[in-house]
Amino acid sequence: MVSVLQQRLLFPLLRITGIAGLLLLLYISLHLLLPGQFPSLPALTPSQGALLAAVLSVVSLVLLPGYKKSSFFVSLGVGSGFIILALYPGHLPLRLHEGLLLASGTLSYSAALYSSLVPVLNRQLFSLVLPVVLVVSVTAGSFLLPESTDITYRGELDSVRRVLAQLDPAYKVVLGMEQELSSYIEDKLQNKDDKEEEEALVHELNSRIQQMEDELARFKAVEEENVLYRDEIAALKRKIGDMEVRDKSTVAIRRVATISEAVRPASPVVRDFAVRLASAHPGSFSRFSGGYPSPGPEGIAQILSIHRYIAAEWKYISDPLSSGTDYYSPADRTIALGLSGDCDDFAVLLASCIEAIGGRARILHGSCSDGAHAWAEAYIGSVAAWNETVSITRKFYPGRSVSYLEPRSADDYWLCLDWQAGIYSCGENPGYMYETQGRF
Repeated sequence: MVSVLQQRLLFPLLRITGIAGLLLLLYISLHLLLPGQFPSLPALTPSQGALLAAVLSVVSLVLLPGYKKSSFFVSLGVGSGFIILALYPGHLPLRLHEGLLLASGTLSYSAALYSSLVPVLNRQLFSLVLPVVLVVSVTAGSFLLPESTDITYRGELDSVRRVLAQLDPAYKVVLGMEQELSSYIEDKLQNKDDKEEEEALVHELNSRIQQMEDELARFKAVEEENVLYRDEIAALKRKIGDMEVRDKSTVAIRRVATISEAVRPASPVVRDFAVRLASAHPGSFSRFSGGYPSPGPEGIAQILSIHRYIAAEWKYISDPLSSGTDYYSPADRTIALGLSGDCDDFAVLLASCIEAIGGRARILHGSCSDGAHAWAEAYIGSVAAWNETVSITRKFYPGRSVSYLEPRSADDYWLCLDWQAGIYSCGENPGYMYETQGRF
């Protein structure tokens, strides 16, 4: 006996659930067949949506009253088979289109619903014809349609989806390279069932994403300061003018392996760029000849002028997360690309420009509570030269408290050229990555 509660509450709810499942299956199949016209679901991946829709449809079909004969169970079984194949198409020797598989599953579930509602039906013929028609249609259609580029239903990429789902959402904003990142994760996870490997990769990627996001936040704090010096920056921009890298043969076009390869003071592009900025304060760079070049007043002003312009015009772009290691951009290439990159690219360009006008530079890396960082420094020399440097720096930036690392000797003071000249944004446990070699 059917109770009043079942008639008034349970069965209507099951019908709504079943219809919702069928509509969801239909939409996902159309999304895979016509992705440009049917966007993806905001909260679910296609595989998750298809699985949810199939469960809703099957539960509704099984629990609703009706004519549960052979045609019903054949249609239900064929539909579930299509859904399973759509979720794991890589297990078949034939290339079957996931969208067609889902559409056929939707049609099979609809046929099961129809057979349960119709009292008079040639059920044997129905049970034979429906599977044959659907199998032939899916097979033929899969070869006529272009190969699906959607990675969602590839069983071997289940681990990729799991890793992406666990990543800090900032990677979509900071990096903007989900497809490239997916390929990188797939290459790293050769054994998709190795949970420990997967967890380690998630931890590694999240750490790097957090470092990039924190670095970007530190850089953005400098932008407010640069507004105060827009007139000086505009004057420097006029000196740069419409500088364009016309001789592409002088610009590095290959990826370099080390940071020392990226420092290119002898490149004509770097030399011209540095000289134009330094010309805002013309004069001899060094305060004496011989030995290491200790910058005089004009040299210090030239260093600060170069830093001010580069910091003001810099566009922060994160390294590719899929590069595996830091991606070092050669200094001349950074200029050709319009002053873009991350902290180590910023440091490489500054070190290159300092050397290009006769100075000595080094690049250090350090750590802080929110990750790692790299920055450049310019050699100053003695404590007397340092005191003069502090005085000139405060003329450029009134009231600034200028810091330095403990010198290795009496004549080993260096000026920090982090995002803000003289201020360390992330300088704990400093280590040396590069230093100008030889005497001048």
